[in-house]
Amino acid sequence: MDNSIFRTQIVRNPHKGNTPCVAVFGVDTLEMVDSYTPLEMETIIMKLTDALDDLRVRVRVEADSGQPSLF
Repeated sequence: MDNSIFRTQIVRNPHKGNTPCVAVFGVDTLEMVDSYTPLEMETIIMKLTDALDDLRVRVRVEADSGQPSLF
């Protein structure tokens, strides 16, 4: 899988009360645009797990500071 196609970014989602959310680029579409081998699925899961860890840190930092973060 081309790693440049799949990436994540922590963003503020206005549809979720401006809370921090993970934006996923490259695989978050309803249409089937690609298929993935087991190894590629493992890679996607690892990257999403890393993004979830980053999001949890962001939420915790903002909650602890009481101020919006530019994390």
